[in-house]
Amino acid sequence: MSLTDWVTGSVIVAVWCLVLFPLRRIIFKLIDKRLPKNAHAWSQILLRALRLPIKILILAGALSLATHFFPLSEQAQKVGNALVTILIVFSGVIFLSRFFVGLFERSEERHLELRNYSGMSRGIIYAIITLLGLMIVLDNLGVSITPLIASLGVGSLAIALALKDTLENFFAGFYLLIDKPIAAGEFIQLEGNLRGYVEKVTWRSTRIRLLENNILVVPNTKVASSVIINYHHPEKEMAVLVDAQVDYKSDLEQVERVTVEVAKEIMKTIEGGVPSFEPFIRYKKFDQFSIHFTVILRGQEFVAQYLIKHEFIKKLHERYEHEGIAFAYPTRIELVEKLKNEIKD
Repeated sequence: MSLTDWVTGSVIVAVWCLVLFPLRRIIFKLIDKRLPKNAHAWSQILLRALRLPIKILILAGALSLATHFFPLSEQAQKVGNALVTILIVFSGVIFLSRFFVGLFERSEERHLELRNYSGMSRGIIYAIITLLGLMIVLDNLGVSITPLIASLGVGSLAIALALKDTLENFFAGFYLLIDKPIAAGEFIQLEGNLRGYVEKVTWRSTRIRLLENNILVVPNTKVASSVIINYHHPEKEMAVLVDAQVDYKSDLEQVERVTVEVAKEIMKTIEGGVPSFEPFIRYKKFDQFSIHFTVILRGQEFVAQYLIKHEFIKKLHERYEHEGIAFAYPTRIELVEKLKNEIKD
């Protein structure tokens, strides 16, 4: 162990660090100038992921040179080599973690629904990559990882069984976010005639604000397996149907004309109506005491139909009264006097 060996090793390590650290900074600045400024571009994600791992790799190289050129004992060299391995694996863990988290953040910009999974997804990414890195380190240090893998397998199975419902809801929620049968702000109907606006789709449940202004919390598995009517697809506008019936003595041409006039007025004056829509009626059938028909109007969204129907019925009743059109209702003709006269004869 001569002093010359220590000096030589120190110079080599110092030159390594003094050259590579500034060179790294210059290269990253030059690359950064030529890359797009969009923080979520692939190139920017890759560049951010590489910054710290490159520093660690330079340190690992310096440590490797020191282990090689310094006159160290065999035990010290083993420790140095182990530290080099740990640093290399650690740099790989950091790179992969930052890269995949960056990709997830890029997906969040395109699919805002994924933000509900942000914290959990980052945790899963860090946990998986860190665990893989730990297993690589242990394997390189001569520690058998077979028992660890077996333990992880048994442990994972036990956790999966214990968290069966939670995991089902998690994956069902992920399916809802990717397939997008529903989204926040949309008005939907589930089985059981449950209707309301989707407030939020989380990793465990879907929250729906009912028309009564209460919040309904439905497990994601129930939503994913339910028959769903989405009243915002393919568009928010929808037909508003009002059934009515008139007396057989009515003039059907007059009924149609008057009804359509009232419907047009409602479309243009009532909030939630579609002014450009041309209402119409369709006669449906002859009943025992009436002729049935349906009036077709149009609302800007599902809840608009309530006010449209309310105002239309009031206005139609008033107009029918003025025009002398009679709504049909069950009638009974009394034949008592006629029967008495027939009996006398």
